Amino acid sequence: MIFLVEFAVNNDIKVVAVDINGTLIGGQYLHWDEIFQERLGLQRNEAVPLKWYEVQTGQLTFEETVATTYVVKNPDTIRDRAIEIYMQNLELRDGCMDLLEYLQSKYCLIICSDTSGVTKVISQTFELEKYFAQSYYSIDVGWMKSDQEYWEHVLSAYHDTPVNQFVMLGDNPSRDTYWPNRLGMWTILIKTTELLSPQALAVTNRYEKPDYIVEKLAEIKSIL
Repeated sequence: MIFLVEFAVNNDIKVVAVDINGTLIGGQYLHWDEIFQERLGLQRNEAVPLKWYEVQTGQLTFEETVATTYVVKNPDTIRDRAIEIYMQNLELRDGCMDLLEYLQSKYCLIICSDTSGVTKVISQTFELEKYFAQSYYSIDVGWMKSDQEYWEHVLSAYHDTPVNQFVMLGDNPSRDTYWPNRLGMWTILIKTTELLSPQALAVTNRYEKPDYIVEKLAEIKSIL
């Protein structure tokens, strides 16, 4: 375990926000281009970018962006097949359920996730949602975790809870640490390489530096 600072308000924490993919769920993550082109055999329309931000913020449906980015006759049938392939080699990270049971007994747990809707399926499949009081999926919120508005939306739902009584647990410095740090939340980063490239994991400014870094979920129980 790598301690960066000590919590000064450990006993005052009220809300623990948790990322799903790369944090609670590990395994082999496939890139969507690989799924669509190599696994499903779709031809890419190189003139059209894969507008994943628009999908993850609810501006476009999954089917709409697939239909415009790839040559596909029946885009309505692609989503379920693509999600099935995406999830084939995913698994609960060691200690996941034990940690959630522990945290649920002490704090209000909420999901904070960037997703095209796939993470909803993952959370339901692995029976994670029962531990959480509320879920803030980007596709429903209309912003991603890289947007300040996302976090302001989450915090506004708990307006009676001071921001320094929130903890964010995630795996991505730019999405799970940057805005929570800037807004005054505590941050815990699990150090993984399954979902993110080394470049994406690099801390590029002081706001991306978490209060704690852990290598295993079980270590979080000694922090909270």
